[in-house]
Amino acid sequence: MRLGLVDEARKECVLLSRPADYKGGFWVTYTVNNTRVVWESMSKDGTRLVSSDSHRGRVDVTLEHTPAAHPGPVFRQEVTAWSYDRPVLLARSRLTNISRDTVRDVKTYFLMDLDLGGYESCRDDTATFDTVSAMVHLSDECPVHVLMASRPRASRWDVGSAIRLAVDRDRPDLGNNSQYGPGDVAAALQWDHGDLGPGTTTMVDVAVTAARTYSGALSAVAEAWELSSRELR
Repeated sequence: MRLGLVDEARKECVLLSRPADYKGGFWVTYTVNNTRVVWESMSKDGTRLVSSDSHRGRVDVTLEHTPAAHPGPVFRQEVTAWSYDRPVLLARSRLTNISRDTVRDVKTYFLMDLDLGGYESCRDDTATFDTVSAMVHLSDECPVHVLMASRPRASRWDVGSAIRLAVDRDRPDLGNNSQYGPGDVAAALQWDHGDLGPGTTTMVDVAVTAARTYSGALSAVAEAWELSSRELR
């Protein structure tokens, strides 16, 4: 996926190139049968594709996850992504417990490996997390500014090296690092849902905006939430 701007001469300025790799997108961790489970966004292990559809900048995917040695699926995740004709990316995760048991300590994550200005320009990116606005700000001298906002507010966060930022069974919580760079940057947000009973659904929305100035990216966040109410219905 690419997000970009076109100048007066119809020349594209690449703002985001490859904003998700093998570790990008929505992740989930949870505890079932006293075992910590990590459901990676791109993992095929235990994942069943229920349905997928795309239309005019929108992609809808429904997945189910069955952990190893479990008799049936535990979670259904409905993921929607939208980006059309403007440097805004919207993403939504609806996570539903479809098992017969309460699932403990459920967490959702959104991870992005952002190559600002394109792959050739990714080594000088910087990232900060603003604890007041709860937004991630990423920038590059090309120039480009990217903001990552969420609803609800993230429980934890992390910005750091793209090759080191990760979630696993032994470290299910992000590190709350608030500044990194210059370098090849990745960013992540985390939401703690607690225990989810059978049939319970939890939802997370993420908005990623890009512009040549910080003020432009910030203004686009409000527009993104207006678009979200319309495009992600």
